[in-house]
Amino acid sequence: MISVVPHKLVALADPLGRACGFLIPAFRGGGANALRVAESDGKSISAFVPLEPAELETIEFEGGVHGVGDPLPWVFAFSKDDMVSGRGLEGREVLAARTGDAFFVRRPMLALEVAQFLGDESAQAEFEHRSYDHLNRVSSSQANAWRDYSVLTPSFRKQLLKHEAWAPHVAERLAKLVLSTERNCAFVHGIDDSSREQVEPVVKQAARKTLKRHARLLDHQGKWDIVLLSGTPGRARDPHDFDANVGCLLYVHGWDDAEAVLREFGHVGDAVRIFGPADRRGFDQDRARISRPAFVLFRTDDAPSDMEAGAGPLYGLEAQARESRQA
Repeated sequence: MISVVPHKLVALADPLGRACGFLIPAFRGGGANALRVAESDGKSISAFVPLEPAELETIEFEGGVHGVGDPLPWVFAFSKDDMVSGRGLEGREVLAARTGDAFFVRRPMLALEVAQFLGDESAQAEFEHRSYDHLNRVSSSQANAWRDYSVLTPSFRKQLLKHEAWAPHVAERLAKLVLSTERNCAFVHGIDDSSREQVEPVVKQAARKTLKRHARLLDHQGKWDIVLLSGTPGRARDPHDFDANVGCLLYVHGWDDAEAVLREFGHVGDAVRIFGPADRRGFDQDRARISRPAFVLFRTDDAPSDMEAGAGPLYGLEAQARESRQA
């Protein structure tokens, strides 16, 4: 049930049970005992809705009273006894001052998530580079897949939508384009042939700006050939199709577990596209976009209740997991 009355922040939901990274503020109010979480536009609270699943592990936390229209609260955990919190922009300078902590040395992708949250483009570029190097030591194919899908493509889409006011149907299509690289070529997947002539100059310009911005992640440093490909990635089976060789998607809960999986299975290349805890959004996007089996991997002693439910609490993947088991 949705509520719009003020709620008190009383706990933090910890889906991974490790008190590490951004946790989910949980509220109580409106005469209900069940915990709720805030719905928002990314900046301010618009309503309070039930926490799902209700069995998520939580940590007690006193965070004051919050209401609709208030800045969205956030909490970052270094451990159960070491957390940084704030409302909206409040407190971010404290978190920013700690991005050089030893905590982040083995967690460059988590540091990147923090830099993105802070809107610090300089730190973001540095942690993108560290994350890429970290992955590349295990598997170059997985590192390149992460770079193209989790860094280049979101940056490219953002660059595209800065341009002139597109018609809604054109903007919707542009927001789904994918940018990938191979040698001295950059491939833009998903171009609609009916609007190719209209969008091609802007698309190529946005691609070049994106490649320049993320040059540290790319082997090729000269002039790029920008190739526009029509169709939905993963269906056309073009030899340069970024999704052509993907057999399944695997989301791994836990930083150490993700590294272990990459060490053991990195040699399979992109046949298994692996997502770590910092790339939950990428996993969700690929699940929706690519018709491939998708799996969530838990360590046996981490989340038995989640495994019994057959899905990860962050996604509501019960149906997806059942479909995968039946396939």
